[in-house]
Amino acid sequence: MKGKLEFEYHIQANNNEEEKEINYYENTNTQVTDRTLEEYKSYLGLPLENLRGKRVLDIGSGQKESFSKQAAKFDIEVISLSPDLNREEVREQLTKGLINRFKWQKKSVAGVVQELPFEDGVFDVEVSLFAFPFHIPESEIGLKKGFQEIIRTLKTGGTAYLYPIRGDQTGVIKAVLEDFSGAIEFKTELVRGKEWEDGGQQEYRLTIHKNI
Repeated sequence: MKGKLEFEYHIQANNNEEEKEINYYENTNTQVTDRTLEEYKSYLGLPLENLRGKRVLDIGSGQKESFSKQAAKFDIEVISLSPDLNREEVREQLTKGLINRFKWQKKSVAGVVQELPFEDGVFDVEVSLFAFPFHIPESEIGLKKGFQEIIRTLKTGGTAYLYPIRGDQTGVIKAVLEDFSGAIEFKTELVRGKEWEDGGQQEYRLTIHKNI
């Protein structure tokens, strides 16, 4: 162990032969609302019984990483992606040991969904609860890049679960995902609101299954 800052995961950069290093940190300072395992299961329709022994990417985890901590008890390996770790001041706090309020010390990866710092096909499951596309600007370019990275890093046969998708987002998201038809299958399921309400009133969960 190298203090609070560790360098343990290496991948090959996509655009050159140089080795790219992924920074793992303990106790992230992510500002996304922290959610429990039960909330992930409820909001995402997550089949926990099928995740034992699987590798899961949590896109935009909360600072306590409650999901990761609780999932470990079920033999589910969760890697937490935290955009806050890209900020120099957060990394400095971590290396100085100033962020050490929680006993759980699951390692996190610095990164954003549009540029996931992983090789192709490394996750069985990817989840995002109140992160992507919830906090992504509503543009086809930004959405397409995020979905492209999720699909790229999923294993063949893997599944991504995302929530929430607002009713007024479904049209553009479906249009973006249609570009990947053949490689994936996807479906939306209404969780809150009613189909006949104005678009912004409904919340859907989105499930993406990678075929090839």
